Amino acid sequence: MEKIIITTDSASDLTAALYKEYDIKVVPLTVVFGDKECKDGIDCQPSDIYTFVDKSGKLPSTSAVSQHEFEEFFKTHTAGGAKVIHISLSDALSLTYKNAKAVADQMKDVYVVDSCRLSMAVGFIAMLAKMQVNKGKTAKEVVEFLEKVKSDVQVSFVIDTLKFLHKGGRCSATKRLMTMVLPIKPEIVLTKEGKMESGAKYFGNIKKSLDKYTTDILNKYPNANKEYAIVTHTEIDQSITDEIVARLKKAGFKNVYDTLAGTTITTHCGKNTLGILIYNNSEL
Repeated sequence: MEKIIITTDSASDLTAALYKEYDIKVVPLTVVFGDKECKDGIDCQPSDIYTFVDKSGKLPSTSAVSQHEFEEFFKTHTAGGAKVIHISLSDALSLTYKNAKAVADQMKDVYVVDSCRLSMAVGFIAMLAKMQVNKGKTAKEVVEFLEKVKSDVQVSFVIDTLKFLHKGGRCSATKRLMTMVLPIKPEIVLTKEGKMESGAKYFGNIKKSLDKYTTDILNKYPNANKEYAIVTHTEIDQSITDEIVARLKKAGFKNVYDTLAGTTITTHCGKNTLGILIYNNSEL
């Protein structure tokens, strides 16, 4: 049987417990605070983002994993003869995928999958990969499976403010102004190709908006796989996430994970951002 190692990058936002449970290895992206660089999840945390923005008025930037870093990372995990399947942050959102693929193309037994997703959706696809490995699938079979089902991992999130996306160049000044003047909480949806586009617009405070958003998600995917659902978020009132988790469980989802977004994702979203991830496929 092939020895297969599943890897991903830190934008996957898996919890420490899930990394351990599914034996998934992670390579960190870089977050740049002015003239200081740090590694996502290693020497900087989401709280550092808010402190930096409050003090400087500027937003940290994020940097893709370099080809050199990927080369060292992949060599470490193939040294014992293992094959590596790497699940990457969406190619449409970062150079991380291109860098990983360029290195993998020069190596033996390294496969790179463009998740076309972000945050815990990337992590969940890595979990799916490990489930397939545990079933005895070959590396090629696992990659074929992931390419078939990855777009069924539905990703959307609601944000409280467009300030961070605007500072990062991911939304126009006009859109940001609308959310400042009107009590709008916009939904961002990832397309099949992994690009961000506008979804619903919710009115009212963040709690009221997320309550309606949860209702919409449950109505939109009535036949979703009930084995897993994920609530992933930046810093937010815990009572809000607790209520959403409870609603998902009441709707029949067996395993509902409440996960905190890492430094990379937080840099672009800011506080009070929350998404519900649904797997709209019966295959695991």
